[in-house]
Amino acid sequence: MGVSTQPTGVAGQPAATADSGLDHPAIAAAVRLATELLEPAAPEVDRTSVPRSHLDALAAAGLLGLHGPGSVGRAAVPLPAVRAVEKILARADPATWLVRAQHQTPVALLGAADGPVRRWLQPLATGELIAGGIAARHALRALYSTAAGLAAVVSAAGVGARLGSARGS
Repeated sequence: MGVSTQPTGVAGQPAATADSGLDHPAIAAAVRLATELLEPAAPEVDRTSVPRSHLDALAAAGLLGLHGPGSVGRAAVPLPAVRAVEKILARADPATWLVRAQHQTPVALLGAADGPVRRWLQPLATGELIAGGIAARHALRALYSTAAGLAAVVSAAGVGARLGSARGS
């Protein structure tokens, strides 16, 4: 299959330029992991399961916390670079990418949160803990329990304005 380092946009045109974040170290890490680990193992992973060693490798490369804030032990990754990483990993090994993608939801939700639930952000972003859909449900429940939490979830999802603020003001 081969892993491309140059994501493409509509009709095969380049998706972005280097100054948009596409020369980011996260992309180089994704290409290396995709080429050396994920792509060669993808047929076996499809037949069996995603090994914890794949998630550990993604964590070691700093790719489990991409959707969280930069405050989780790394600099913030520009959105074009995050999109490029997603494409690279998904093309190399869809099963591992899917498990990682499910992990990103609680990371993103907790990254937008304040208060005690945020204590889980660092362990999730570094791979100390792995989460999926059930963790996202619990994170949402904790966030929705307060108006500020609900506002953070709505804002993080890009839906409407922050609660408690008037549109257009």
